[in-house]
Amino acid sequence: MSNLHDEDEATGGVGEEGEKALTWQVHPFRENWLRSSLLIVVLLLVWTYIYLSTEGDLVLTGLSVFLLLGTLAPYFLRSEYLLDHEHVLQKRGSFVLKKRWSDYRNYHVGKRYIQLSPFAYASRLEAFRSLMLYVRAENRAEVLEMVRAHIQKPEKDEPAGGEDNSGEHADCEERT
Repeated sequence: MSNLHDEDEATGGVGEEGEKALTWQVHPFRENWLRSSLLIVVLLLVWTYIYLSTEGDLVLTGLSVFLLLGTLAPYFLRSEYLLDHEHVLQKRGSFVLKKRWSDYRNYHVGKRYIQLSPFAYASRLEAFRSLMLYVRAENRAEVLEMVRAHIQKPEKDEPAGGEDNSGEHADCEERT
């Protein structure tokens, strides 16, 4: 299994245009043992409740285990990121997502993440189509600088619907 850091070392950590590539790893489960322990206890309580309330139905209990672990995969699995002059690459488990910077038109900054959005303006679809770059305190400024170099935020005075949401609610009237 290849490691993003090995790939970065193979290129010398510098993109084709001379821009330095950024790589880092984030593993939230290992970063805060108290929170992780509490999460495991809560999950065990939920699964025990499901098992007892369904009178020992292993199929429903197994389904709940599968769904909850699948939903919480970003927390339990290590994420590796590689940002270079042309692409954004995320690797989590056996899943690899590689996108061009040109696919993203906006970004939002949170305390522990930077969300890359394909929409110029806020959309309900951002939760499904955006990429979350989970960052560490040590590299947050560096990652944000690279994101700002590649994605120009749209002007604030544009309509909130933007061109991607046009017609989404065309038949709805504005209520006062």
